[in-house]
Amino acid sequence: MLQPASHKKFRSVRKPRRGLPLFVGLFLGLSVLTAAVVTGKSSLAPAAQAQEEAEPFGVPYRGEILPAVDMHLHPGSYKSLGPLGKAFILDALPEFLPDFLKELSLRASSSLLQNPYGAFIGIKNQCLKSGFRKCGLFAVHAPETWGVVGPETIQDWLEDKKNINPNTGELLYFGLTTVDMTDWEQHAEARLEKLERELRTPYFKGIKLAFIHNSIPLDDPQYDGIYEVAARTGAPVYHHVGSSPLRQLDDFGSDEERERYIRSYDPQGLERAIAAYPNVTFIMGHMGFDFNQEGFAFDEVVFELAHAYPNTVLEVSAFGGSIYDPDGRYKDNVFRRIKEEGLLPRTIYGSDGPGAPGGIGRYLNEVLPSIDRVGYTVEEARMLLNDNSTRIFRL
Repeated sequence: MLQPASHKKFRSVRKPRRGLPLFVGLFLGLSVLTAAVVTGKSSLAPAAQAQEEAEPFGVPYRGEILPAVDMHLHPGSYKSLGPLGKAFILDALPEFLPDFLKELSLRASSSLLQNPYGAFIGIKNQCLKSGFRKCGLFAVHAPETWGVVGPETIQDWLEDKKNINPNTGELLYFGLTTVDMTDWEQHAEARLEKLERELRTPYFKGIKLAFIHNSIPLDDPQYDGIYEVAARTGAPVYHHVGSSPLRQLDDFGSDEERERYIRSYDPQGLERAIAAYPNVTFIMGHMGFDFNQEGFAFDEVVFELAHAYPNTVLEVSAFGGSIYDPDGRYKDNVFRRIKEEGLLPRTIYGSDGPGAPGGIGRYLNEVLPSIDRVGYTVEEARMLLNDNSTRIFRL
């Protein structure tokens, strides 16, 4: 049993809402689209743009071209966001712009940028230009925060005839479904039955959960039925662990409220379930990174869980972005530890990147130099980028 995490005494100092650059990028989407119309090309990162003419198709690393899977993409739109999500994005844009102009620009740009088949800067174009053979689309149900993009919407995109990677002839997208966690006691049975039906279709390869976005403690046992469904269907369960820029600890009025909120993203709260369901794969999304820099990083807990339980998988999305790690030292240390501590066979790649023009390729272009600096061989890079996700999600 891991030792309880020691929490610092809460501070009431407001930290600036640095936010994720992807949302500011939404505002720039219209200008990117204009540039694309004029030039006939998307404004992706140079290395990703170069993939357009690369043969064979894939991701370049140390002179080789590797297959790759980005398992962490969020389709949707500004309209589908919850009130906190919309407020966060609006607040990240320049204050001198009137709200109506912000909303108009966000609605227009997100309808392209976060659309799986959006023109020029849409998710499919970003995935293909970055060299990915397959990409995962996440369903989400967080009405107050990131909003709702339901499994039905994801399935419609997966069934679309455009869901083909022209470079491989295979389906480009696969899905991770989710559940509505609100009013669980009244609706658990019906929602679990629906979840199991979805997982028994060919479209959904796993379950995406984010207790934090619904302010539910990770150690709440009433949701164990989700893991029972996962055990029956063989579906891996993705958990967002680590803080979220939508809520900061000083948004809460008491230490008790802050303690409860921390329990929604402290991965130690998952240990009971991880131990109780050894046949279920638990994916630690974002490695427990503290996006708000409030002193509650849980990367050490994630490493401890991975060493203690072989059904724990690490996922490396978003934390290595330049806004959080400008000199690359943090991600270098994470990737070095993963390699040296023998955890690479249980580590998967994701970007969480389609919210900004070129975000999918940009994150890849930050990760590749990092793993090169810490000595990943071509075969080790292939494991991280492709083989592990292919095995875990049965692609």
